[in-house]
Amino acid sequence: MLLNSYTLLIIKNIITVIYGSWFIYIGVQHFVDPEWFEPIVPSFLGFPKFWVLVSGFLEIVLGMFLIIPLTRKFSGVCLVLFLIIIYIANINMWIFDIPIGGNRLSTQGHIIRALAQVLLIIIALYISEINPINYLRINLTTLEIVIKLQLCKKIAIFWLE
Repeated sequence: MLLNSYTLLIIKNIITVIYGSWFIYIGVQHFVDPEWFEPIVPSFLGFPKFWVLVSGFLEIVLGMFLIIPLTRKFSGVCLVLFLIIIYIANINMWIFDIPIGGNRLSTQGHIIRALAQVLLIIIALYISEINPINYLRINLTTLEIVIKLQLCKKIAIFWLE
């Protein structure tokens, strides 16, 4: 049985409301219990409570704007960028084995968390009908040059130390 376009639109809107509401809920939790989130804020950023509150505010706003059809595409782009940037906290948690909510994740738990982050990004792209190729126009030649330069820099630093 094939679903017609109207049914698919209804399903997509239900997914959008659930997804956006989840971000709103998590954002509110950043204000209700900021101490729960503070340990995973990378120390180089300083002021963990500030960053927890800023990220909570962004999650609330992006979740709301994702639900509103008029702002869905813009919110989707912002949400994808937000999810990529905010993953720094999860990497920090993984590298330094920082517990969150009193629990430490195993390596498997961190891998599952990383896959969940990728899934969240894919869902945001789907909801906002974003083709990432149109937004991430990176010239591979330029990217290769940058990578090679960074590698050369690391080798030089290694040999000079």
